[in-house]
Amino acid sequence: MKIEKKDRTLLIVELAATIQHDMKENKTSVFFDTNSYRQIVLNKSELEIIQLFIKVKDAERKLNIVPISTQIVTIELMANLVEEEGSVNYQNCLESLRFLTNHCFDLEKMEIRVSAPPFLQISAMVFGALPVNFDKQSKRFTRLLESFIEYDKKPEISKEFYDFVKKKFNYARAKFF
Repeated sequence: MKIEKKDRTLLIVELAATIQHDMKENKTSVFFDTNSYRQIVLNKSELEIIQLFIKVKDAERKLNIVPISTQIVTIELMANLVEEEGSVNYQNCLESLRFLTNHCFDLEKMEIRVSAPPFLQISAMVFGALPVNFDKQSKRFTRLLESFIEYDKKPEISKEFYDFVKKKFNYARAKFF
């Protein structure tokens, strides 16, 4: 069953508004890993994904859980979109990113909740400082993620993005391994 764009958008917005209105002050932040998002949408239709989304958000509301994404999870999923549309992981990762962006969307701030990498969090806590262009890069990354919110749009993943992903992974690998 195909859901019309206006119905799907209305459903998600109404659900999110209800959930955020009902949340109490004490909240728990939860981070899903890459495989969690991939498994949650695997072999499911659009309708099944939306129904599951509603169940997940309802359970989170009852338990005062706030989902937050990480740059590594989103980059791992996006890296698969550089390939051809018919590739093995393309559709699963695209659906995963759509789920993630809607799942981690903060209606009050009108943005997707994305946590900074741990080494930047430690830098901020210990030294009270972040890299000079951190805010600019963070906003750019969030804007890229926003292209996955709507199910009817096909995000454009360019060669430049592929190089960006490769650079980020090589940087992380050099720092931690």
